[in-house]
Amino acid sequence: MLKEHLSQDHDLASRRIAIVDRHVEWIHSRILNKKPSKILDLCCGPGFYASRLSGFGHECRGIDFSPASIEYARKNMTDGGKVEYYLEDISTADYGRGYDLVLLIYGEFNVFPRSDVLNILRKCHLSLNDTGQILIEAHTFNIIKNLGESGNSWSKEKSGLFSDRPYLCLTQNRWYDSVGVAQTDYIIIDAETANIDIFKNTLQAYTPEKYKELFDE
Repeated sequence: MLKEHLSQDHDLASRRIAIVDRHVEWIHSRILNKKPSKILDLCCGPGFYASRLSGFGHECRGIDFSPASIEYARKNMTDGGKVEYYLEDISTADYGRGYDLVLLIYGEFNVFPRSDVLNILRKCHLSLNDTGQILIEAHTFNIIKNLGESGNSWSKEKSGLFSDRPYLCLTQNRWYDSVGVAQTDYIIIDAETANIDIFKNTLQAYTPEKYKELFDE
């Protein structure tokens, strides 16, 4: 997975660095008004945002549950930057207190079930100082619905996200309208052994009204 985060050929796991740089500049200038701030980056991945924000003089904490991403982030911290990375699940992690800004970007908000999202939002609120802000980048309802209703597909890979060995990937998408959830099943068949592994990914969709209800709670 780390290889996909680091790739500059696509934006599937993390955004390409040129885009990250523009986002960081916007956050630093428009959200934080170029004032040294304390930032919490949830689901920080390899630390692309936290490390760059620390380079602007901000104090950052990044939390992610991927050991490879956190190891990479720790090894590639900006010289002189104030940033710490924690290997934890944001659903259960202690966020700390006194933040000027909490980041939860790249659609990670929709990965969690509603009960976990409510808990995460409450912890975000408690972690902020009196004038703190939360910057959330979430998917629209139709983006997730369209994903769930998209057709099935397959691909043949020499190596990739699911294995370092050659494999066949069968992708099946489903949309559960009653609960607003899109599910993608990845059926991975090893090209040499025919062993099968199945990986599932779900995204919870919300209308603008449902987003407002979450934030109001």
